[in-house]
Amino acid sequence: MNLEWLLNPATQYGALGLVLIAVILAALAVKQEAHAAAAQAKAAREAALGQVEKLSQEVVAIREELKQIGTSPIPSLPGESIDLAKRSRALRMHHRGEEIPTIAAALNTPSNEIELLLKLQHLLNSTNP
Repeated sequence: MNLEWLLNPATQYGALGLVLIAVILAALAVKQEAHAAAAQAKAAREAALGQVEKLSQEVVAIREELKQIGTSPIPSLPGESIDLAKRSRALRMHHRGEEIPTIAAALNTPSNEIELLLKLQHLLNSTNP
């Protein structure tokens, strides 16, 4: 087999040229992929910033709602019993002559619970000699 053509300078320069062209094409492909990745990263960043802005607006709206809720009186929950402190305050306020709606508003308790408390107290006082 005759391999002398490998030692020919034209063959060597041709192979070197082909390798150089392959390296240049690979570098251009890498540069193009890097540019596409940068564009995708920029789009993702802009989308994330938009979502952050939307979330910050929602947080502001929730804070405003909490401020409004914080200023309104909190009604007692159904099934929540009136504790001894509220009971004694309600009885003292009733003995001073305050009306049931006023007592209920001051204690953040439904007026029907105040009425029931006063009726029970009246029954207890009437059964004691």
